Amino acid sequence: PWALLLGNMGYSVVYAVFSHLLLAGPSNRLAWNSNTVKEIWGFSGWVMFNSTLTYLSGEGLNLLRAKLVDLAFMGQFNIATALTMMPWIAIQRLSGQVLFPAYTETLRNNPEMFPQRVRKSRRFQLIFCWFVGAFLVFFGEWIIGFMYDDRYAQAGQIKIGRAHV
Repeated sequence: PWALLLGNMGYSVVYAVFSHLLLAGPSNRLAWNSNTVKEIWGFSGWVMFNSTLTYLSGEGLNLLRAKLVDLAFMGQFNIATALTMMPWIAIQRLSGQVLFPAYTETLRNNPEMFPQRVRKSRRFQLIFCWFVGAFLVFFGEWIIGFMYDDRYAQAGQIKIGRAHV
């Protein structure tokens, strides 16, 4: 196996070097227009900064939480988070597979009905999430007790305070 691996790697290196050195014509090199680079970096720099802040605000909290609490609590917190994320995931799937195609068809065939259909579907999404959220607030401990053993009882008492819809 090592002979195959090293042979293929050696072939690729030799091929790249000789094709670069022996081909006729101008040699390839980086030739960037400095104005274009400044324009791209000006925009993408803000996108990168924003992405970094978004990541740190979401995952940075988890890193901080993992540093401040013990591993057992983190496991229970993850169970509680997974339970509270279920309605959000259901709404995302419903939106992606049913609502967005329906919106597209409405825009094509009956555009004046579009705002009314979006309001109606949004109302359904909010009522569904509120109902599930209230259900989890009142019956979360019972659900955890039914699904898990006593080691995870504390997960039912954790209330996740993030609104996702």
